[in-house]
Amino acid sequence: MSERKTKTASDNERPRWPRPAPVVGLREAGTNREYRLPAVATISLGAAADCDVTIASPLISGVHCLLERDGEALRLRDHGSKNGTYLDGRKRSSGDVLDGSLLVVGTTPLFAFSEHSAVARRRLQRWLGFADTWQVAVDNALRLVTSDRPVIFVGPKGSEPHRLARVMHEAGPRGSYPFLRVTAAQLETLAAQEQTLEQAQGGAIYVGASKWPDDNALLVERLTRPTPLVRLYSGAKSRGSATYPRSPGFALDCAVVTIPPLVQRSGEIGLIVSEFAAEIASVDLNLAAEAVAVLARYAWPHEISELLEVTEAIAWAAKLGSLRKAARHLGKTHPTLSNALKRVGLDPKQVGL
Repeated sequence: MSERKTKTASDNERPRWPRPAPVVGLREAGTNREYRLPAVATISLGAAADCDVTIASPLISGVHCLLERDGEALRLRDHGSKNGTYLDGRKRSSGDVLDGSLLVVGTTPLFAFSEHSAVARRRLQRWLGFADTWQVAVDNALRLVTSDRPVIFVGPKGSEPHRLARVMHEAGPRGSYPFLRVTAAQLETLAAQEQTLEQAQGGAIYVGASKWPDDNALLVERLTRPTPLVRLYSGAKSRGSATYPRSPGFALDCAVVTIPPLVQRSGEIGLIVSEFAAEIASVDLNLAAEAVAVLARYAWPHEISELLEVTEAIAWAAKLGSLRKAARHLGKTHPTLSNALKRVGLDPKQVGL
């Protein structure tokens, strides 16, 4: 079987979101700095202070380029800039700007985003980091959302990579198709592989693989087509321990997404808990500073899995009015939830429970 060209997440591939969505803003790559586009027909972008989008740089012309709306479409037109405008890796005088397109003006890279991709990015940040330190990794993961490349998640035990895989799957072009989580043992025979691929129906599979089946020719053939039959996600504790189906070039074609340990994100713990609480129980959680400080000091030896357990208890208790009601809702005992909070150093009274 021939090897495919090895790609990286930053390759100049046109993004493929599940449905066209109007571009509502630009964001500087590798940062959280965003420029929301005004609701006007023609938007000026340049270094001049009176531009609709002003980016101060000696390499950007006063009015560098124009973005012109045509219904929900957005079209780029270079305005005779000194250094040119690049769109998805090519110098262009004009071109269509899509959700996820990469514009470069001067040396400033800008990702175009829609409300849909902005929500997807925010969900990725819960796992990968909110601070600017982590934004290159978040950008790469967001680019992978619209790709078909296999993804290996590398992170400490308890980082729940299958959940992050589902987030990426649901946001991407295969999101309306099934997402299956299987073990390598469930793929041991050709019949089992065929059944799994059939059940995936063009969606994605997450394989928790410490060792791939020896006979994986069928999987490799289906996964290495120019348009794979299904998309593959997997996980490993470290890059060196990652395993792959036996195929020339398959390991090289896999993208790696690293999930940082929570101890490296201690300053974000309060925000992470609030974000997950909103998703879990649709509650606007406003933790006291004392409680946030306690959570930030905790080492989180079981990573996201432990944090989600604690967040679930806090979120449902806040929504329902008591920890006992939360326990009944979740089918757990009150001591179970109370002990989960105490284990991380929280007195239930600290969070008003």
